[in-house]
Amino acid sequence: MAEPSPPASIPFVNLNVAAAKVFRLKVQCYMLARSMAREPCDYYESDAVSVGGYDWAIRYYPSTNRNSGFGICLVLPRPNKNHDDIAVSFACTLLEKSGEPSVEMEQVPSDVICGGDRDVHPNDEVICCYFSNEALEKFIVGDSIAFQCTISILKKPTKSM
Repeated sequence: MAEPSPPASIPFVNLNVAAAKVFRLKVQCYMLARSMAREPCDYYESDAVSVGGYDWAIRYYPSTNRNSGFGICLVLPRPNKNHDDIAVSFACTLLEKSGEPSVEMEQVPSDVICGGDRDVHPNDEVICCYFSNEALEKFIVGDSIAFQCTISILKKPTKSM
């Protein structure tokens, strides 16, 4: 009889994720970037990243509340009014000085971005992770900070007959 495989070597089959991508982002000249963003709504935006057939952007808001924190947000800029609802998960964590993702700092908000009638969110669709400035201090390398973000698009459930 064959020996059973150890649990770590048995691969998972994901049942509900249609598409996912992992990105690493870096904010260079962190102190200068933060001082230039004077208003809570000021942000820096990534180039478009395509996941699940949609072009997303990731925004860094350095001063959502100047004294206490900042935000990293996943944005679906001006989505088509006729798209279906999109269930999305956005995981974001700071990277340790070693370059490894910080388990203690990971946040994983998720939401359904509504299709059809756009009365609820007439402009961009946004899902955010917020971090405190106090927690950030131990993740600054030189004058830079780095993040790892994962965008996961969930499948639509199959309707029972």
